[in-house]
Amino acid sequence: MVLRKLVKAEGRSVDAKVTVSDKFLISFNSACVQDYNLANFSHVIVNHDDENDQIVLQLTNDANDEGSLKLNKSAKNAAFSAASLFKSNGINNGGKMRYTAEYNSKDNTITFTLGKGVESKTRNAKAK
Repeated sequence: MVLRKLVKAEGRSVDAKVTVSDKFLISFNSACVQDYNLANFSHVIVNHDDENDQIVLQLTNDANDEGSLKLNKSAKNAAFSAASLFKSNGINNGGKMRYTAEYNSKDNTITFTLGKGVESKTRNAKAK
């Protein structure tokens, strides 16, 4: 028998998750940053599939591309605001939701379906 000690990866979320806040801040946890190579991109273009109610995020480095939004990155996480886009296009998220997303490395896209997420509670929220 060969035993291997299992240890938690320090500072890294295990599952890649995308969170959309009630104010339409789209954030990526540390697993997304690593698994989706977000450090290699500076901007995001937001697309909406009207038929499937999916958000498709196109990762890019072209700041001049129409609709590109600056991807703000820290050591472990990344985020950008899509408030103006969601509001002006009538897209509703239904509150703060956490999504499991699909990453396509060939197209550098991240896709998730609105309404198929899990309600995300604020860390410091007081119990009612």
